[in-house]
This record gives sequence, C-alpha cells and structure tokens, in this order.
Amino acid sequence: MKPRKRKCKNCGEWIESPRSTLQVACSARCALAINKAKAEKKRREETRELKKQTRTAKEWIPKLQEQINKLIRYIDKGQACISNRSPWQDGLMDAGHYFPRSSHFSLRFHLLNIWAQSKYDNQYNEGNRQGARESFIDLFGEDVAQEIEQLPKMHPVSRWTAPELCEAYEVCLQLQKEAKSLPVLSQKARVEVRRKYNERLKLY
Repeated sequence: MKPRKRKCKNCGEWIESPRSTLQVACSARCALAINKAKAEKKRREETRELKKQTRTAKEWIPKLQEQINKLIRYIDKGQACISNRSPWQDGLMDAGHYFPRSSHFSLRFHLLNIWAQSKYDNQYNEGNRQGARESFIDLFGEDVAQEIEQLPKMHPVSRWTAPELCEAYEVCLQLQKEAKSLPVLSQKARVEVRRKYNERLKLY
C-alpha cells in the first residue's frame, strides 16, 4: 500500500511521494533541522534534570513555595479574603500565611496555614491575624480553628531534605492540575482538600 501523503514536521509543506509511513521530513535539510531540534530538546531536558539533582534544600524552598502558593489560589478560587471577607478578585489575591514564614518557618508549606487573602491584608496589614482567626471560627468551626492554632506545637521544627522537597515540588505540580479543575468549594471541602493534599505532599 502506498504511504499516505503527510506534511513535513519542520516546514509544514506536503511530502511528495513519501517512501514510508515513518518519513517526517520533505528534504534532507528539513530532516537535519528536525534532528537538531530533537537533540536540543534532549539537551534541555538533561540540563533540567541535572539542576534538579544538584539543587540544595535551601534552593528548593523558594521554588516549592511559589508552587504551593499557586496551589492555594486554585483551592480557594472564588472565595473571599480569609481575613477581611473582601470578594475574590482574579489575579489580585495572595496566598497569605496565618503564622508568618518569618517566625514559623516550619509551617511555610502547611496548607492549613495558607489561605487566599487580599494583597492589602497580606502585604500591608501584617496579615490581619485577628480577622483570619474570626473567619476560621465562622467558616470552619471551633474545632478547625483550634487545630490551626495548634499547628506550631504540632510542627515546631522542619528538617526537609533536598530529595523530599524535590518530590513535594513534583507532587505539587500534579495537585495544581487537579485543583485547577475543582469547582468553587464549600467551606468544609476547603479544609478536607487541604488535609488530603498535605498527606500527598508528605512534608507534615
């Protein structure tokens, strides 16, 4: 059977009289360009993998934090600010830490410690912890509020290794894909999803 005509993967022109179903280039020049692109892609992947393997725990922390914060915005999309109840605004909500990273380093990735928060409260109002505390009680109940308050006692220190942080980073990317497709969650579900995701991240 004569191979079906197809377009060149490099220039997009039709391949005249293809010799087989495996032919992807219309000319030697395009074949060379395709092979060069494959080699460059492989080189980039190898470089990226090498960086992952040699990155220290200290270097992993800000990279993971960035992805954790993004995950929080997906979980809490459509929700009001945790501390002043202002409405959700696309692109204008921070991932605010109830216990600040500066004084509670060990809680920086704990999902029950991070909530969608207005930029004003997070950046200019010292996190408005009193407002957040009241929201925890009103939205989630006394038991959850008390659980959050006890986080420093439950996780007083952190000793994450580079491999642990690397694995959490990869898991976080997968969780983002899942959370991105979630509907606007009920208040109970916001807590349940955080607990489930915390278990999968394996940092607490």
